[in-house]
Amino acid sequence: MSQSASATGPAPATATGPRPGTAPRPGTGALAPTRTGAPPSPKPGAAQAQRSTPRSLRLWTLATVLACAVFALTSLATMWNATTAGSEAADDAAQLVRIQSIRANLLRADSLATNAFLVGGLESADQRSAYDEALEETTQLLAEAAAAQPEDRESLSVLNRAVLRYAADMEQARANNRQGYPVGAGYLSEASAELRTAALPILEELAAVNQQRANDQLEANNHPWFELIGIAAVVVLVVAMFWTARRFRRVINVGLLVATALALVTLVAGMAVLANNRSVSDDIRSGDLDTITTVGAMRAAANEAKVQESLRLIAHGSGASHEEAWKRASQDVEDGLSGSGGNLRQLWANYVEAHETVVENDENGKWEDAVEFATGGDDDSPNATFDAFDDEASAMLDASADQVRQEADRLAVGPMVLLFLGVPALVVAAIFSAVGLRARLKEYQ
Repeated sequence: MSQSASATGPAPATATGPRPGTAPRPGTGALAPTRTGAPPSPKPGAAQAQRSTPRSLRLWTLATVLACAVFALTSLATMWNATTAGSEAADDAAQLVRIQSIRANLLRADSLATNAFLVGGLESADQRSAYDEALEETTQLLAEAAAAQPEDRESLSVLNRAVLRYAADMEQARANNRQGYPVGAGYLSEASAELRTAALPILEELAAVNQQRANDQLEANNHPWFELIGIAAVVVLVVAMFWTARRFRRVINVGLLVATALALVTLVAGMAVLANNRSVSDDIRSGDLDTITTVGAMRAAANEAKVQESLRLIAHGSGASHEEAWKRASQDVEDGLSGSGGNLRQLWANYVEAHETVVENDENGKWEDAVEFATGGDDDSPNATFDAFDDEASAMLDASADQVRQEADRLAVGPMVLLFLGVPALVVAAIFSAVGLRARLKEYQ
């Protein structure tokens, strides 16, 4: 009975854990209670910084490489333009000399023809040879000018036709004059008038166009794009260096340092080259190019004055209008000589003195003496003194054109060096900047 009750009664309670307030016994494997609540979090913004740094590195890599690339392309365009601008300016100056020489030669031929017309009959062999030489040189210069500057070919073609008409009319005038026909004077006036209405305006326009072309080429280096973009590229590289130094607690990033140094050296060298070219270009514009323009205009005006001198005598007593035209042309020469000295001024003064003798004889009724003096070849005659002036002016034009060519060749030296050294240096700078930032980016991979 007691056994049955013992078997069927409730089983005694067994301990399944420590009693409240008691500690678990060692070795029982019971876990100690843990403190409730969220685990400690990192400092505010640290995780965001960890996530944004790789993205920032990629953006800075793109910015630095792009800055170097744009600077390299700007350097390429600027230095190539500077290299070719000087040569093209010299070509335009040479074309300007050709145009002015054509104008002077045509007026020279006209002055020789009108001067020979005064003699009557068969003109002297020297004057005939000089006339033919002037026209032959004009034809040669027209061909050279058309080959040198395609943009002038259409105008030069029209000019060539005008020159051919002038030569044909003048040949008729001289042929009639040799035979003593009065109609020769009509052909002479027609030829001279056609020269001034058809040919000379074209030459004046071409001279102005080529002078402007030369000036434009010499001003090609005046834009500030190289300096502005170069400074911007250096600023981007410097800011990138400071950013990496602050973010990574490292003072120097070798890649960015090399890239910045290369960009800075290219910028400083390019600025020095362009500054020198601008200075030389200004000297060319105010020096030899101005001389070409001024002396060329003076030479044309002087030949016009010589023509008017002969036309005055051909008019035989009614040449007042031609004398006024002579004075206007002479004043143009004087204006060109103002502020200058040297031999050219004295040579023109010698011719003016000889012309005044012609005018004095003509006004005093000594027309034959005036013609004899005007067509003679003595050292103090109008022909001899004028030839001395014209030869000196022509030599000055050629010398100035050669000087422009030499100075223009100097303009290409510095830009050529930058073209072959500076542009590759900027490409290397882009590579170094990318490598330097890539090294930091690898720390997050």
